[in-house]
Amino acid sequence: MGTLFNSLQLNFDTSKFGEALDPMGDLQIGIDEKYPLIQKWQYDALANNQTSTSLYFKNPVANVVNSIISTVSSANTFLQVFGILANANVTIAGLMNTANTFLVHTQRVSGVSTSPNTAEPDFFTAKGYGEIAFSLVSKFEGISNNSPILGSMTSLFVEGDLITYSNELAAASIELKNSIVAVGFPSTYASNLSPIRITQILDTMNAANNFMYDRYTNDKQYFGRLINLSNNYNEMIKYSSFGDLDAHLISNYIGTDKLLKNL
Repeated sequence: MGTLFNSLQLNFDTSKFGEALDPMGDLQIGIDEKYPLIQKWQYDALANNQTSTSLYFKNPVANVVNSIISTVSSANTFLQVFGILANANVTIAGLMNTANTFLVHTQRVSGVSTSPNTAEPDFFTAKGYGEIAFSLVSKFEGISNNSPILGSMTSLFVEGDLITYSNELAAASIELKNSIVAVGFPSTYASNLSPIRITQILDTMNAANNFMYDRYTNDKQYFGRLINLSNNYNEMIKYSSFGDLDAHLISNYIGTDKLLKNL
């Protein structure tokens, strides 16, 4: 027996199954014709319990998002220690929260993890609902590209934008640290950056925050509209196939003029 079957730990004398093991004596023929449903490497993965999605999918923006989180975390710690730019705390906290939310979202829509919440897309649910939309708009609206499917995972395609923000934030963090000076005795600490430059740094943080928030929010909202479209599609597909009794009842009793006209 293979390791998979052994792992199921069937606790029974299988000889007692008798003819139920192969009632017609042709089970092997069916196996040869129908199987395998998966390839050998997939079987080996099952046998070795290597089924985690993180082994087969990667998040293309994870590194740059983690870089932003690291940079902002470092700047936040620095500001807290020296008590400088206290007005930036809200901005920094907001960016940290958004970046972490964005990271979780991109982990899901890249397939690295799955979503426990039906309102939050992951790779397979986004693709599944997107394919329903694609089947409709490609047929009736002439849209011959995959944008209806990709609309819930736009966050995976903005690495260039995120790198720009990451570089700007990293430079600003270094600049901020280098600007700290001791003042008076006993010493207190302040930044010698101009108010204009400080505002520019905060504006960069807000821009990065807004960018990631908008992409995540748009992906989620698009996914919600896909679900709504799918639900409506399931309603309309009810009118695609009727049996004899259905047709009789619709034609003579329950069908509206609108339905009868379109059948």
